[in-house]
Amino acid sequence: MGIVAHTDAADMLNAKARAEGWPFECDSKLVFDRPELTMLRDVWRSRAAKVGLPTRHDLGAHALKSVLRHLSILERVPDPERGSRYRVLHMGSYIAAVMGDKTGSFIDESIPKELLPRWTVPFDIILETRTPLRVVSNFEHEKLDYASGESFLAPLSSEAGEPNHLMSCLYIKPKE
Repeated sequence: MGIVAHTDAADMLNAKARAEGWPFECDSKLVFDRPELTMLRDVWRSRAAKVGLPTRHDLGAHALKSVLRHLSILERVPDPERGSRYRVLHMGSYIAAVMGDKTGSFIDESIPKELLPRWTVPFDIILETRTPLRVVSNFEHEKLDYASGESFLAPLSSEAGEPNHLMSCLYIKPKE
């Protein structure tokens, strides 16, 4: 898949979510309810303007200090049998407390097989289009079924320049 417009990435994901009954909606406007996500968006955009697709090291822990508890970093790893898998490189302490610490594991080890595409398809599209997105979710996960969430998902590159890392910053609140 080639580079597509930001709105096309959100539209593609929203169409897929509606067709599959996935409980989330994406947008590329990146207008957040949470000020922390707005700050993170601005940090990501600032670094991207300077270096292209930033690496996780381009962002720096100091700039991300206020969101680290809510931040996860994932790496897309090629797999000859499955195409690719996502390994959790960092899971913020708040997210780990809610979902269990998955640092070092692959998400397919803790997400039921039938639910896995609703996680991996958005990740793949974000990396393939190099498009950051805002995602609003109503969770259908055993540990989060009471909650909704607002996330900033953004592509990152490896040190070699490959778009194979993903940053996810999630804020959870009770469903309304």
